[in-house]
Amino acid sequence: MEIIDFHTHFVPASELNPHMTKFFEYANPEFLTKARELEDSRVTAELFKSQGIKYAVVLAEESPATTYNLSNEDLFEYCRGQDMFIPFTSVNPNS
Repeated sequence: MEIIDFHTHFVPASELNPHMTKFFEYANPEFLTKARELEDSRVTAELFKSQGIKYAVVLAEESPATTYNLSNEDLFEYCRGQDMFIPFTSVNPNS
């Protein structure tokens, strides 16, 4: 059976809203370390493959007021060269 992860995000740690960074520093500092490692799409692809995932739909996130900002363009760049990643764009009417 092929596994498709239909809802995943690329979370660039450097783009997290400051209150989210503080939250993760307090609640789960390992998250920030892992997020920095996964900024390399090759590392993410290898992790997913090791878990049996064949494809992953990667969602953009244009919510700088609440979480972080990952533009569609940055998403496309992240997914480029990784055949397993399917970029899924975001539309934010406020940006």
